[in-house]
Amino acid sequence: MEALNEQAIKANLDDEYARRCGAIHIFESLDSTNTWLINKVRARQASSGDVCAAEMQTLGRGRRGKTWISPDNGNLYVSMVWSKGDTRENQLSEVEGLLTLTLGLGIVNMLLNQGVNDVTIKWPNDVLVKRRKICGILVEKLVGSGGVHVVIGVGLNLIDIEMDEFAVENPLKSTGLIKYIPESINQRNKILAQIIKVMLKTCIEQEKNDPENIKSEYYKYDELSGKSVILTGSDGAVVQGTYAGISRNGALLVNVTGKLVEFFSADVRVRFE
Repeated sequence: MEALNEQAIKANLDDEYARRCGAIHIFESLDSTNTWLINKVRARQASSGDVCAAEMQTLGRGRRGKTWISPDNGNLYVSMVWSKGDTRENQLSEVEGLLTLTLGLGIVNMLLNQGVNDVTIKWPNDVLVKRRKICGILVEKLVGSGGVHVVIGVGLNLIDIEMDEFAVENPLKSTGLIKYIPESINQRNKILAQIIKVMLKTCIEQEKNDPENIKSEYYKYDELSGKSVILTGSDGAVVQGTYAGISRNGALLVNVTGKLVEFFSADVRVRFE
C-alpha cells in the first residue's frame, strides 16, 4: 500500500491547481480532518486551499454529527478549507446548498474518467457505485475568523468495509475502489490529488455556476429519481413521500400527500425503499 506523501500529492496536481492548493498536512491518525482544519481556521492559522489528510480518523463525522468510522486500511480521508475574505455571510450562503451536490458531481466524473461505471449520487452527500456507497462528503461553514469559510471533507473507500465497521446508523452497504481498479491501493497519492482537484475546481467555479445547469447535470446521476423516500428528522419524526427533485439551492423536494415540501440536508436523513 502506497503511503501518503505531500510531495507526491503535489506532483500529481496540474500546475494551475498546484498553485491554488495551500499547505498539505498529513497525519497518521486524527480525530477528524474537518475538525482539525476548523480549529486552525478559528485560530487564524489556516489559509484558503490548505489541506489535511489522515491515514485514519478516530472521531470521523458525517452529516448532522453522525459518527463515521474511518479505519487505517488504505481508505482516503481528506479535508480542505476555502475562504472568502469578506464577513458578509451571503457571499457563500447563496451557493452553500448546491456545493455538496456539485462536489458529488465532481467525484462522479472523477470515477467515470477512471473507467468506473454505474456511478450515482444519493442526495445530498453519498456517491454510489452499483448502489453501494464509495464516497461521502461533508461541508461545514464558518462565519468570522477573518471572513466566511467552508471546510470540505471527502472520504473515499479504496477498501470495501463490512457494514458494522463502515458507519453508524448508515443504511447503505459499502464498496471500495480496488474492486473496480485493483491497482488503486498503490496509487493513493494520485487519487488524493484528483480529489483535491475536484474540491479546488468546485470552489473556484461555484459562484459563477448556473444552478439550473448544476441541477440538469445532477439529474443524470440521481439515485433517487422516481423513488419513494423516507425522511427522518433530528427529532425522530418520519415523513414519507415521493421524490420530486432538488431546488435551486440544493434542497430536496418531496411530494407529501399532494403537497411539495422542501427539505434541507441539515434537517433530514434520507432512506430510499
